[in-house]
Amino acid sequence: MKRRLTKANRLLAVLLLFVLASCTDAQTAPANQRTAAISTTVSETAGLGMAPAADYEESDTANPAFDQLLQPFLQAVRAQDSQKLTDMLADMNPDYYRDYLKIDEAFMNRFLKMLGAEIDPGTIQAELHETGERQATYKITGTKNGGDPVAIADMLYVSLPQGSEKPSLDWSYIRYLPYAEGLATEYIRLIQAGNAEQLARFSVVDDVALTTANAKKLIAIYAIYFDHLKQAELIYAGGFQFEVRDGSDNRHTFRIGYGDGLMGIEDTFAPAMTSL
Repeated sequence: MKRRLTKANRLLAVLLLFVLASCTDAQTAPANQRTAAISTTVSETAGLGMAPAADYEESDTANPAFDQLLQPFLQAVRAQDSQKLTDMLADMNPDYYRDYLKIDEAFMNRFLKMLGAEIDPGTIQAELHETGERQATYKITGTKNGGDPVAIADMLYVSLPQGSEKPSLDWSYIRYLPYAEGLATEYIRLIQAGNAEQLARFSVVDDVALTTANAKKLIAIYAIYFDHLKQAELIYAGGFQFEVRDGSDNRHTFRIGYGDGLMGIEDTFAPAMTSL
């Protein structure tokens, strides 16, 4: 019969595992090992993303064409019209949105679902933050359940690429957020299943990954921290953060990291990753 740990004992056990893991890593780690406290588990997403335009001369007002593009987008989000959003984005940049990301109605429904965890889509607003001749940056806000305004941390970019007469829109919430729930769900599923080998393979990002031994340590930490790990639920908390919560109200939050077309898990419970 498993002895129930108190909250204090559980935290102490987790800390001891961290100390033991650090000692083991210090004795056996090769010179090329990453030693960051937060490790990233990454799944490649086909080189997603357009780098925001940079070094444009700033001005006090945005290009009128930017507003003409942005307002219909906001209206479609407010209406939660996934088909209109799909058509609009594919039309503004078919090479990227249609051919590269392959967005469709299901993709945009996932975007609207995840956005809705932070703000009610019907309340979305965009406030001009910075602007230049060929780019404008907007701060996105909204409210949730009639509460105080909520600011989305990630800016939305509208830009006019060199050689193009048609502006394009780029926002991490479209580029990456629709993939976040699936990535987080698979991560927790592998931990709950105790599958260290698959978890290690899942963790590969570029040329670094968890070793199978460190994946076992990560699983052990979760098993100690949660009383009912296999029954724990995953809750999206906004801002690319997910909370794991069990029936005893034990909670732990990890984050989805993203950039340069890669996405991954940033989890303070995870041991260091190792270069392949």
